[in-house]
Amino acid sequence: MREVLIGMIAVCCCICCTGLKEMAAPEKESEDNAWEGPGVNIAGTDTVHVCYISGIDYPKGWNWADASDGTESARCSLVVFADGVPMLKLPVGEGYKVSSDPDMHKVIDGHLYTIYCTEGYTSIRKDGKAFLKYEGEENIRELILDEENVYTLGVSRDGRGFAYRKNGDLVLERRTGYAFERLHIDSGKMCFAFCQSVATYDGTEDRYYIIRDGRASAVDFDEDVSRVWDIMSYQGQTCALVSSGPWNTTELIIGNEKHSVGLPAEAEMLSCRLFPSGSGVGIEGLYETSDGNIASGIWINGQEYMRFETGRSIAGICSTEKDICCILNPDGVNTAGTIFMNGKTWDMPDGYTCTGNNPLAISDGNLYIGLTSMTDSNPVLWKNGETVNLKLNGPVCSLSVGSMK
Repeated sequence: MREVLIGMIAVCCCICCTGLKEMAAPEKESEDNAWEGPGVNIAGTDTVHVCYISGIDYPKGWNWADASDGTESARCSLVVFADGVPMLKLPVGEGYKVSSDPDMHKVIDGHLYTIYCTEGYTSIRKDGKAFLKYEGEENIRELILDEENVYTLGVSRDGRGFAYRKNGDLVLERRTGYAFERLHIDSGKMCFAFCQSVATYDGTEDRYYIIRDGRASAVDFDEDVSRVWDIMSYQGQTCALVSSGPWNTTELIIGNEKHSVGLPAEAEMLSCRLFPSGSGVGIEGLYETSDGNIASGIWINGQEYMRFETGRSIAGICSTEKDICCILNPDGVNTAGTIFMNGKTWDMPDGYTCTGNNPLAISDGNLYIGLTSMTDSNPVLWKNGETVNLKLNGPVCSLSVGSMK
């Protein structure tokens, strides 16, 4: 155990030097609470896998879950944990350019990027220091970095249109329509899709486009398509999820091929979206059965992969080349949510739920989830059925697993 603790201290110091910086001394872990997680590099390997969780910490005793308790105006902090150990703490507020909104920060490769809008500008700070600033107030939906550039997909604070930027400079902006939320890299190109409403003789018409490295291509549909649920690029092909025909049949289009989505007879899709997987184009959706019940499911290339007849929608999903995981939240404190991965299911710990910005990840076959308490307990890091308590009075916002050299 002494060697484990020494390993934890060494990794924490390394994290502070190479990524997250210690702005408040982390609490010491007792031997009973020490956890040999992926950040403990006892074997002396070159690469360390670290699970980062962010959350909002309110004053001790504060009922943060009750909005009538003045939560919005309460003094709070944004905290980042590395393998369950608090490593960074930033005060929330305009003076610090830090927001408590879970969508206004990202942890990427061991660095905390905070986003704040004020006085007509959007500011991005890295580990608490100025990083990027540009004119216009935007809610950044996606933030992707490579070795030289920063790419953002944002929505104006008034909710109209979108802006795609590279290093803060506009690449594409539309004041009408909307972007499908996923900014992603496919076949080495930065991609996303959007819908734009244009004026016609009969009123307005929605037209769809996909962007690859800044170049737009029109995505055309047959006249019987009544709704476009989602569009993305997968292995260089344009993929779309649509409803069409007199019965609003849900179809997956991959390039020039159409695939019917395997719903039960007379079922109607209520909401759905695409995601990439190692097995093909994934779909997660919520639908109503012919007898009025609500169910959710996952499909790969249109074929049913998993069905959940719980009456609940999928609250979070992630995938890798080999794995697919999703979470279904509980209906209340007295029911248990469901955690699914590759055909195996677990009950979520009693009294916990999944909140924030999709706080789950898969790394080396291990499943990590940040769970928030629905009572007055601390949130937890859930890993392969085991939990680690997070010393936080507030919700989990995000989770990511990264490699640290």
